[in-house]
Amino acid sequence: MLVRDGALGDLVLTLPLLQDLCASGPGRALVPGPVAAWWGQMGWPVARIDDPVLLGLWSGKPAGESLLEALGRPLRAVVVGHAEVASALRQAGLAVREVDADPPDDRHQSAWLSGRALVPEEVEVPLLEVPLRQDGPEVLLFPGSGGLRKCWPAERYGDLGRRLTRAGTSVGVVLGPAELDRGPGPQAFPGLPVFRAPDLAETASLCAGANWVLGNDAGTTHLAAAVGARGLVLFGPTDPGRWRPLGDRFQVWQGDLATLSVETVLSLGP
Repeated sequence: MLVRDGALGDLVLTLPLLQDLCASGPGRALVPGPVAAWWGQMGWPVARIDDPVLLGLWSGKPAGESLLEALGRPLRAVVVGHAEVASALRQAGLAVREVDADPPDDRHQSAWLSGRALVPEEVEVPLLEVPLRQDGPEVLLFPGSGGLRKCWPAERYGDLGRRLTRAGTSVGVVLGPAELDRGPGPQAFPGLPVFRAPDLAETASLCAGANWVLGNDAGTTHLAAAVGARGLVLFGPTDPGRWRPLGDRFQVWQGDLATLSVETVLSLGP
């Protein structure tokens, strides 16, 4: 059993650990509710984390006992960043390996979580098998991220997309709920088709069917890499040595995002 929460990118980087657990016997991942339904569609056995389970409110039973019953009484668990859950499971008699969510050094997140010498570029992709969106654009642009400092300016994404369109390449811009809520919204990309907050399964299919994906250090870029897409990820203040997407199909650019030109990005792909 794996207990892990976090944003989409955090969960995708946990896939090698989940693969190891499932390869050694039946396993389940305990993940946040918003991701659980999609995670199950991807073929991974999951159970949903919800407050009644974590707080031990089922029938007045201790949290660990409730979790074990809900998950079919697994033999062992790896718990990432949930000290209270690890403690509850130990008290219920389960063998628990507890892992801090963040590496104490400069190791890649997936290597740290799996506890083995894992080189991100050597991870076999696709990690997730999804249906290809046959009618989707050739190039997908993901201009958003969980942190604005990690984003290449939206107007340059738009400029890039229009240049590719004029050259005969079909381009689509994917905006999540955060971008639709706080910006940049669709109006920042005139002349380009915009996918407005597609669900994770649709996003994965769009990525799998595209020829090239461009994005910031964000969960959607990790998702694109996990389904085997080819592309370029732009790193600004965060460390690609620790957070780069898995596999070797994504190039990594790192530097000052404010000075990165459209011409430089075009020279790197698609």
